Amino acid sequence: LVTGKRGEGSSGVAVAVLDDDGGDEREFILKIARDDAAGRRLDVEAGVLAGIEHPRVVRLVESLELGGRRGLLVARAGKEAPAARL
Repeated sequence: LVTGKRGEGSSGVAVAVLDDDGGDEREFILKIARDDAAGRRLDVEAGVLAGIEHPRVVRLVESLELGGRRGLLVARAGKEAPAARL
């Protein structure tokens, strides 16, 4: 369930999504690529995130494809996008 837009950049859009499977509601961020080139960049990002486990770096949950577009499902890192703080 999409709960709201979290941000937008040159490579795509990020939306907050709610996973309520099993009755335990959890919020994640879904990053969706704008095009194939952005999808390739998300693939690289997924590879990097898969090798990092740190409290200040988002955790990769899943790399996926939605309607022919690449997407990354990542753990929610805070209430606002980093760009909102700049």
